[in-house]
Amino acid sequence: MSAGCLGYPEGTGAIYEYLGSVIKQPIHAEHPPTIYWIVTILPGLLGIGLALLFYVPGKSPEPLVSKVFGFLADLFVHKLYLDELYEAFVVQPIKMLAQFCSQIGDMFILDGFLHSWREVFVFWGKAMRRLHSGQIQASLASFLAGVFILLSYILIRGGTWN
Repeated sequence: MSAGCLGYPEGTGAIYEYLGSVIKQPIHAEHPPTIYWIVTILPGLLGIGLALLFYVPGKSPEPLVSKVFGFLADLFVHKLYLDELYEAFVVQPIKMLAQFCSQIGDMFILDGFLHSWREVFVFWGKAMRRLHSGQIQASLASFLAGVFILLSYILIRGGTWN
């Protein structure tokens, strides 16, 4: 069924009906010249021959590869030093930037913010110290003053919190 859709036998099928206005004549592939076959097959055969030469059973290919290709072999063994380059030009600069931001952020933003609130808490601590002197009468007086202020607020607002 799928062969019929694709146009087998040639000249029939849905594909020929669909493309009929575009394709006026049957399509026949011409065979490429012999040189094309040689150019495409020769590198494959060369690669197979090199693999057989380098990977002799029982021997490691590294000494032979290093002797034949020298510096190139070293580059490929170390993956073109991409890991080292990535570490040097991506990871380390990001680490340095993160460390810088951490130190600056900690020093100025967090510590500065917390130290600014320190003064507020010291002020309120000194103010509250006078209200809580350990004398019951002073504590009761501050409690009743708070209740009076709260009830006054409720009565002024018409008996509601809203």
